[in-house]
Amino acid sequence: ERIANHRPFHPGDPVMHPLRFLALPCGAYAQLVVTAERFDLRSAGALLLNPNSHFLGEEVELAGNFFRWRTILKLLSDETVRRQLAVAIGNDVELLADNPKKRAISSGCTIDYGSPVGWNTTAVASDYRDEELMPVKLRDNTIIMALKPRRRTPPAPPTSLISVRYTVTTKDGHWRILITNAYPGQSLGMIRGDLTAREGLVLIPPNLPGAQWP
Repeated sequence: ERIANHRPFHPGDPVMHPLRFLALPCGAYAQLVVTAERFDLRSAGALLLNPNSHFLGEEVELAGNFFRWRTILKLLSDETVRRQLAVAIGNDVELLADNPKKRAISSGCTIDYGSPVGWNTTAVASDYRDEELMPVKLRDNTIIMALKPRRRTPPAPPTSLISVRYTVTTKDGHWRILITNAYPGQSLGMIRGDLTAREGLVLIPPNLPGAQWP
C-alpha cells in the first residue's frame, strides 16, 4: 500500500525525456526516463559507459552491439524485457519504500532474453592468461582489465543476456527510474573501482568482430 498509493504522473510533468510507464508487481507505476552516465569521451572504455554505442544496428557485427534493437527505446518497449525489468525494479522500489530517509537507489539487473540479442561486452576473466589482458581506465576511480588486441583473437560470442543499469528515485510521491545504460552480456555492476577484481569479468574490445549466430 505504501508503494501503490504513490500518485501517478501527469503527461505534462516537466521531467527530462519521459519514455513511458512501467507497471510494477506491487500495483504501482514507475516512469522510465532514459539518461546517461557521465563518462570521459577520451577514455578507452568510453563505449562501455555510453548507451548509444550498443545500438549500432543489426548489420554492425561487433562486440558490445545489440542486433535485436536499434535504440534503447526499442529495447525498453520489448515486453519480454519489460516483464523482467519490472520485477527487478519492483524489488528496488520495495527497498526504497522501507527506507524513507533515502531518496534514491543505484541498481541494475541482468535479463535473460532466452535467445541471442547481441554480442558480448564482457568475458570471464579466468578464461584468459594475465599476458592476454591489459588495464583500461574508465574514470579516475574505475579500471577494468580488457583483452589485448591480437591477430587471432576469437570473435565475440553472441549472448542472450541484457544488462541494464538504473537509478530508482522518489519525489513528490512519484517513482522515477533513470535508465543510465544497457549493454549485451553479463553486468559489471556499478561502474566504480576495480571491476575485474569485483566482478571477475574483463572487457571485450568494441572493435572485435562478433561471431555468427543461428
